[in-house]
Amino acid sequence: MYTQSDQAQMDELKAKIQGGADFATIARDFSDGNEAGKGGDKGWVAQGLMDNRLIQAIFAAPVGGLSQVVDIKNGGLFLYKVLDERTQKPDAEQADTIKTRAFQNWYGEKKDAVEVTRPLLTDLGIG
Repeated sequence: MYTQSDQAQMDELKAKIQGGADFATIARDFSDGNEAGKGGDKGWVAQGLMDNRLIQAIFAAPVGGLSQVVDIKNGGLFLYKVLDERTQKPDAEQADTIKTRAFQNWYGEKKDAVEVTRPLLTDLGIG
C-alpha cells in the first residue's frame, strides 16, 4: 500500500520531468519496476499487454508527454512518458502475452473496485 508521501514524491518527480529533468534518469534512480535499468523503457505497448488502467493513461498522454500518475491497489504508482505512437499488429510474443493476460488484466480492475471484508471470529461471537 502506498502512502500520501509516496504520492507526493511521485508528483514531485513528475513536476521535475515536466520542468526538463530526464525521464530515463528519474526512472533509473527512483523506479523499482523491471524496466528501471533501461530508463523505464517498456517498448511498444498495446491493449491487453498491461492492466487496462495503465493502457488508458498511456493512450491519453500526448506524444512527448507524460501520463497521469496511476495508483494500482497493491501494485504501485505508475508514470509513463510517451515517446512515439503508431498502429501495428502485435508480434507473436505480444499476441501470446495478450492472450495470457486478457483475463488477469480485465479482472484486476474489477477486483480493485470492490472492497472485501471478513468479520473476525470474535465479531461473530466465536473464540
